[in-house]
Amino acid sequence: MRDAIRPLPPETVNRIAAGEVVERPASVLKELLENALDAGATRIELEIASGGIGLIRLSDDGHGIPREELEGALERHATSKIRSLADLEEGGSLGFRGEALAAIASVSRLEICSRIEDDESAWVVQQAGDAAEGPRPRARERGTTVTVRELFGEVPARRKFLRSEAAEKRALLALWQRYLLAYPELGFLLREGGRELAHYPPVRDLRERAGQVLGSATARHMVELSAEEGSYRLSGLATLPLVSRGNRSQQYIYLGRRPIEDRQVSHAITQAYGDVLAPGRFPVCLLFLELPRGTVDVNVHPAKREVRFRDTRRIHHLVSRGLKEAIGGRSDLGRMLAEREDLLLGTPRAEAAAAGREPGSATGAAKGERGTPAQGSLGLSRAGLRSAGSAREAFLSLGGASLGAERQDVDPGRQEERLFWQLHHTFILTQIRGGLVIIDQHNAHERVLYDRAQEALAGAPADTQRLLFPHTVELSDAEMQAYREQEGFFRELGFLVEEFGESTLSVVGIPESLQRFDSGEVIRDILDDVIAETGGPSERRDRALISYSCKSAIKAGEPMREEEMRHLVDQLFGTANPYTCPHGRPIVIRISMDELEKRFQRRVPETDSPR
Repeated sequence: MRDAIRPLPPETVNRIAAGEVVERPASVLKELLENALDAGATRIELEIASGGIGLIRLSDDGHGIPREELEGALERHATSKIRSLADLEEGGSLGFRGEALAAIASVSRLEICSRIEDDESAWVVQQAGDAAEGPRPRARERGTTVTVRELFGEVPARRKFLRSEAAEKRALLALWQRYLLAYPELGFLLREGGRELAHYPPVRDLRERAGQVLGSATARHMVELSAEEGSYRLSGLATLPLVSRGNRSQQYIYLGRRPIEDRQVSHAITQAYGDVLAPGRFPVCLLFLELPRGTVDVNVHPAKREVRFRDTRRIHHLVSRGLKEAIGGRSDLGRMLAEREDLLLGTPRAEAAAAGREPGSATGAAKGERGTPAQGSLGLSRAGLRSAGSAREAFLSLGGASLGAERQDVDPGRQEERLFWQLHHTFILTQIRGGLVIIDQHNAHERVLYDRAQEALAGAPADTQRLLFPHTVELSDAEMQAYREQEGFFRELGFLVEEFGESTLSVVGIPESLQRFDSGEVIRDILDDVIAETGGPSERRDRALISYSCKSAIKAGEPMREEEMRHLVDQLFGTANPYTCPHGRPIVIRISMDELEKRFQRRVPETDSPR
């Protein structure tokens, strides 16, 4: 028998809305931040506990909510931000649905304390589920404080889908960071458990705020951009190719000052840097779009993350052109590239050249932390090279036969010393009995580093080399949180790192096998993978290992001496899988003599004369 159609109870409606709007603590913070910003706040304070699951308290000095409107603020679709469809199209405020507070209250214990300028006191209302109390008087200056406790405490089915407290805290800090960057003229304060974590006073412009949040080194390498197409405008900052990241986590896109996500804009960024950044590298950028009324729909996503542009091609072209003009018009780019201090094995490139050493040589590095000296620019240890060399010679002599038990019968001492050539500073070539072998130098080194890192995490000691001078690495709040979670991971890999203040690391030692330090880029790339959060803990750990190996390996286009090529091949054939890199790409290609003869049409019928 069919059930009758009837309206849902208010508590059920609120729970449904909460399922759309309140996904995790970060989504609660987003709604509260937008309310504070729309209220004209000049100072915002955030206090969290248990990754935001236990507590989120946001205080502002905005215009406040009158006593008679406080209870109404907890009703669904009650808002002061729009009055008509025209207001919705205008998109002048950050929030407009009027669902957030009611939805949050349905899955937590919510308290709102607010005071307007002319009232003698503040007023408080509380709600947990369907039960509401207040308003009651309380002392407070003008503004609003919203306190959210025990998120999903009464909804265990939802709470079990939350990640760990540490992961939820990272997501909170990443979201917090997006709004910090959009409002440099405002002051922000972050506390946890009564302790101040970070303070961002108001600054003059976007570059200063980028320096506060992303680090002064990143901000120093950012250029301003500005582009217009009719009434479509783009402004912001973007890094020169000197600074890049391993994913898009530090690409901030805003419509007005509303953080948004848009695939077309992301694609335009990638396209603009296509000729100046290697695949898999992404710039840091802050992009602010200003569009005419009626050309964008901001009401297509419950959490307001995504928008729909009427003219996506125009937006794509504007972003791509604006970025290309900004990074392509820098006449001093070549000089900046040449002067960049790549801290290779403890010695900046310029200092190494001044000292008469080749950049990347081990001369500037101190003895390994565990008594192992650095071994050339590839950091390839000579320990065990005899057995690895045996594997290499077995492969090259047997013409590509499997590296099974038969390879142990080959005595490398009786093998003719083979020659190695480098093709276009990218591929290693050497002959085998049955033809030619081509090895991708980056994929090969990546496999070596990945296997070594796995051994280190399994308990084998990782060799460390101390830098001549400690190197500082500035991190954002979210990156610093991720580092503290993964401190043991870095230590096992061979990094020697000390915290230097609330947002800076002091690196005093790096893995002996690390090809380049790149001013801490490899550390940031690993942390980017941690923050990305996709997959389980083991999958994220493996992704971080792959990131470390890829970013640390010698790159295509880098010259190698014959000795270095020989050592790399020796190390490669000492690994468990010398044929594919951790990403699954091939490392070794074998071209047989038969194939070469066919290509050069050297095969002739037996009745013909000899070749």
